[in-house]
Amino acid sequence: MMAQSIDRTVRKILRTVDDNTYVVFTSDNGFHLGQNGLGRGKGTAYDTDVHVPLLVVGPGVVKGTRAELTSNIDLAPTFEEIAGVAPQPYRFGASLVPTFADPALVRRNYVFFEHTARALTKADPDSALNGDELDRIPSYVAVRSRTGLLIRYDFDNAPQRHDYGYEFYPYKNRIWEKTNSFAKPLRGRGEADDAEDRRLRLLLGPDRQRARARQLPTHHILTTH
Repeated sequence: MMAQSIDRTVRKILRTVDDNTYVVFTSDNGFHLGQNGLGRGKGTAYDTDVHVPLLVVGPGVVKGTRAELTSNIDLAPTFEEIAGVAPQPYRFGASLVPTFADPALVRRNYVFFEHTARALTKADPDSALNGDELDRIPSYVAVRSRTGLLIRYDFDNAPQRHDYGYEFYPYKNRIWEKTNSFAKPLRGRGEADDAEDRRLRLLLGPDRQRARARQLPTHHILTTH
């Protein structure tokens, strides 16, 4: 019923606006429904939590799937360009308007995302809905490509210290996280996985060399610390 309600709402909008109007459809990442043994709020770096729909129709938009990876930080500069407003210099996102007419355009092959443990902020605005579920997720920085995901967790909440643990998942043969292969020898996982892991490690910055010291079990956040 909820999906049908959304379909009716979108249909009404599309019938109301004219051909010179852009309509952008996206969503929040919602709640876990048991994925990875988690419930309520989504805060992990896994595909179930970060992969949300983004559809655009309007003048000059060619039908079809886009090849470029996108992030929600791209929405503001996109709307600014559509409105004819100069993008603000402090924005990190990139306008998606150039991809409207060119589905094959790729300017970026990676996206970054992060999570700060609620224990550090004590100010989660969704705490009434999430309960203590997000407390199970340590702070992390992650980088994702079309074919891999690398997550660097920090299990030490002290601002001047860190205790890193890592997860790496290739997406070459599946779109979900099966086995954390971070600690496997770089030359023992297949040429494609090897190359992608190396690229993602380089993107996480100066602490990448320490990455080799600690591998986490698959879906480590589900275990008790």
